[in-house]
Amino acid sequence: MTWENVADFLAAICLLLGAFLTFAAGVGVLRFPDLLARMHAAAKPQVLGLILMLAAEALRVRSWGVMGMLFLVVCFQLLTAPVAAHMVGRAGVRTDQMRDEFLVRNELSEDQAEAEALRRRALERNPAVEKELEAQLEAKIAQMRKFAAEEAAQNRDSHGSRFRRKSGESS
Repeated sequence: MTWENVADFLAAICLLLGAFLTFAAGVGVLRFPDLLARMHAAAKPQVLGLILMLAAEALRVRSWGVMGMLFLVVCFQLLTAPVAAHMVGRAGVRTDQMRDEFLVRNELSEDQAEAEALRRRALERNPAVEKELEAQLEAKIAQMRKFAAEEAAQNRDSHGSRFRRKSGESS
């Protein structure tokens, strides 16, 4: 048995395991009941399945250039998958997609309630702060609308002059 045969056999095992984990991740996304379970299924086995499939490719190709590229893909996947899962979780919390009955303890809701209580106490002590913040926000919105209207007018003028110039040249 040569090294090439062993490497090919290991590549086949890694490829099959990676394909199984990727398939399991897809089934989990379809079958799991809530956001957090689906997010777990999309992140954990999918990443491990991809790593196993890339390891199989590295074992099969046996080229340093390809292995370097595959290593970079693995590194970027390990860096981006947790961030993506975190952002999906935050979006789910903000849009009330989480089902609290599946949670043992919802620490985020506790923290949100505490922050809201702190905000209410601060407003009770100084209610003028909220009015001042609202006025600042409305001024900023008005400034942005004015800027957008000026930009739209400038775009209309530039498109109109281009159109007139082209139509003038063709006639």
